[in-house]
Amino acid sequence: LELIKNNFKLPQGIANQSVILNKPLSFYQRNRVVIIGVIIGLTFLLIISMLMFLIMLARKNRLIQASSYKAQELGYLINEATKELSAEKQKLNLAQAITHIGNYCWDIVSNTTTWSDELYQIVGYSPGEIQPSYDAYVKCVHPEDKERFLALTGQILKVKDGYQAEYRIIRPDGQVRYVYEQGEVKLDSNNAVVGLDGVIQDITHRKHDEVEHERLQRELNQARKMEALGQLTGGIAHDFNNMLGIIIGYSNLALDGYKKVLEPKVLTCLENINHASLRASDLVKKMMVFSRDEQGKSEALNLERITNESIQMLRSVIPTSIDIIFHHDDNLPKVMMDNVQMQQIIMNLCLNAKDAMNDVGTMTIHLRLRVNTNHECIACHKKVVGTWVELSVSDTGSGIPPETVEHIFDPFFTTKDVSKGTGMGLAVVHSIVDQHGGHILLDTEIDKGSTFHILFPAINIIATNQDEISNNTSENIDYGNNEKILVVDDEPMLSELIRECLVRFNYQCVIKNSSTEALQLFEEDPNQFALIITDQTMPKMTGAELIEKVRNLKHNLPVILLTGHSDTINKSQAESMNVIYMNKPVDTSALLAKISSELKKVSSFT
Repeated sequence: LELIKNNFKLPQGIANQSVILNKPLSFYQRNRVVIIGVIIGLTFLLIISMLMFLIMLARKNRLIQASSYKAQELGYLINEATKELSAEKQKLNLAQAITHIGNYCWDIVSNTTTWSDELYQIVGYSPGEIQPSYDAYVKCVHPEDKERFLALTGQILKVKDGYQAEYRIIRPDGQVRYVYEQGEVKLDSNNAVVGLDGVIQDITHRKHDEVEHERLQRELNQARKMEALGQLTGGIAHDFNNMLGIIIGYSNLALDGYKKVLEPKVLTCLENINHASLRASDLVKKMMVFSRDEQGKSEALNLERITNESIQMLRSVIPTSIDIIFHHDDNLPKVMMDNVQMQQIIMNLCLNAKDAMNDVGTMTIHLRLRVNTNHECIACHKKVVGTWVELSVSDTGSGIPPETVEHIFDPFFTTKDVSKGTGMGLAVVHSIVDQHGGHILLDTEIDKGSTFHILFPAINIIATNQDEISNNTSENIDYGNNEKILVVDDEPMLSELIRECLVRFNYQCVIKNSSTEALQLFEEDPNQFALIITDQTMPKMTGAELIEKVRNLKHNLPVILLTGHSDTINKSQAESMNVIYMNKPVDTSALLAKISSELKKVSSFT
């Protein structure tokens, strides 16, 4: 090789035949250690890289597995949140359904509206039947409230503040519902209105409860007022009875005893006094009907017959310029009423109708069976529900102004002239009807007339062709046999009147103006008195209490109880005590007849 390098030419083939001595080392031999080190290093790096790759791969797998777990957990959480959200939505829908509250969102910019399920229920539509929008809701608003509702919306958009309102809506089936709306305004960064969010509550039941509460309050107030007026009227009637009893009694005594010797003018004055006193007594009787709890003698009445009889009587006082028309249904049930009180009702209503027409017009009387629900009695303000026998009296008169209607049943309230009415007619009608479980309805229109509907509870009694007829025989008044009678009354003039009547009919009379003094006198000798006449309302001891004490001393003692007004005893209670019950003002003839009758009973047993 050296020769070749130095350009020495050798024979051909010598290289193959020669032996090379001191042959030079190869590159590998010279760099063997380095090459092996490099190979070992590269192998180590490869192993390290593989290990790193495997570690990274394992880590990535762990991350992927962890991500899968997280995804599963997230899916579970999402599923649970969805369930919880669905449950909360159901609770919200239930709460809205229970409270009848629906909500809405109105995006004014996009003009889109969303309603809750309950709001659909409130307006009476299902979600598929109506597209929620402001205009669609406006169509649901009651026509009478629509203008106010639109004005409210305009005010809200102008003021840009919270709002609330109460109005009515009409459902597709015609139902009217009361709703209460409350909401707030949504504003953008420029303070412009971009939407409204609010709630709407169906408050129909609450409104009905409020109406019922108001009706019950009116009923309570009316009951309290009528109770107070009844007590006041009864007290006035008691005093009137005493005074009228004195006036009537003495005028009767003067007329009976001195009629032949009196001058004609004096006689006329006495007769006028007596006549006026009797009219006043009739007024007091009306007051007593209003204030007393007694219902008279109730019996099954045929209203058709009684109404016909009343019309015949009315024809004498109602001018022919008023036409009276009477309609009635056939086979009406009877009603339990006092005959006289029923005639009083008919007469009062018809005379009021006559006065309302100024003696010209048409009066219509109607009897019929009426099924009545959800009405309110104009007198007592109770609900009127059920089946009733109705007596209605209509006129073509001037009608009753609204401000007058609430007072028409008050005692002494009248719009008539002093000479035409006392203000007791309708008060007495109300008292009688209320005592018998009835009600009064009123239809009235100014310049067109009024109709009073009197409703009586019907009774199921088979009608007979003949009505019971009671024959009242007048009792003869006999003179006494000098029997001693004790008169007890805290009104001296009235007791003196009774004494004069008794003395005139040959009785002895002892007067005591105190019930306690009368008891003391009686205790001294119970057998000295043949009969006691006592007032009921007296200081310290009432007439009933006095009767109980004297009867303990003389059990068969005849007693006559006089009363003008009492909350503690009535006719039936007195009769159960074997006591004669008489109303003031005292009818002296009737009193003398009762005395004679009671003393005859006692003598027949002795």
